[in-house]
Amino acid sequence: MDSQYVSRTLGRCLSEALAELIELRPLDPIEFLALWIRKYKHNQELELQKAAHQRELEEEKRRVHEENLHQRDLEEEENRIRAAQHVPEPTDESKPDLCEDERESAADPPERASEPKDQEDQPSEILNTEEDQSAGTEADAPERTEEDPDETRVEKEEDEEDDGA
Repeated sequence: MDSQYVSRTLGRCLSEALAELIELRPLDPIEFLALWIRKYKHNQELELQKAAHQRELEEEKRRVHEENLHQRDLEEEENRIRAAQHVPEPTDESKPDLCEDERESAADPPERASEPKDQEDQPSEILNTEEDQSAGTEADAPERTEEDPDETRVEKEEDEEDDGA
C-alpha cells in the first residue's frame, strides 16, 4: 500500500532525481537530492501556471475571434440596411409630393431665369438699408472715449508718490 502511494506521488520525481544523482555523483548527495526535488516542485508549479495561462490565452483568442465575427456580421447587416433604405432619385414624372406651383416651376426652369432681377436685388437692398440705418444710429450716438490704461496707471503712480512725500 505505502509503496503504491510513493510510486504514484513521487515515482517520476524520485526516479529522475536518482538518475541524475548517479550520473553527477555530487559530494553531498542528500543536499543535492533535496535541492533537486525542490527545483522539480518549482518547475511543476511553473508548468501548471503556464498551462493555465495557455488556457486563458486560448479562451481570449476564441473570444476575440467571436467578437470579430460578430462585428463583421453587424457591418454586413448595416450595409444591407443601407442598401435597402437607398431609394433611387425620383424622375420628373414621379414627383407626387410637389405642390402645383412647385411642379410648374420645376417643369419650366428657363422662364424663371428670365424673370426680372429686381426681385433678386430686393433682399440685398433691404439689407443695405438696415446696415445704413444701423450705421446712422452709431454715428448719432455720443462718441465713447476710453482712457488709455497706461496713462491711468502713470497718473495713479504720480498721485501715490505725491501722497507718500
